Amino acid sequence: MLARRWNFSEDLIEVILCHHNPAAAVVSPGLVAIVALADRLCRSTNLGIGYAETPDPAACWREDWQILKENIPRAAAIEWADFAKDADVYFAEIRSLVTAMFQKSG
Repeated sequence: MLARRWNFSEDLIEVILCHHNPAAAVVSPGLVAIVALADRLCRSTNLGIGYAETPDPAACWREDWQILKENIPRAAAIEWADFAKDADVYFAEIRSLVTAMFQKSG
């Protein structure tokens, strides 16, 4: 894996390998769960790259959230709704940044 050749930490390698399946994480399951949840939110907003997913990736958050709460005790103080509530505010800006990054220069 390229991440190993570049001497990435084992935590980051695990995030790359497991962020679509956080239950498989063993080195840093909490970190993998955070990235997985963020990935679900981003994929559910159809940022204009990739493809439309069905069902909505954000609808399947419960298992990832449980992994997060089990591995990062401070996360137990908040709920998914609190984590995701302001996401819509930021997605317009994120969509604009993603568009700019993938726009062909000219």
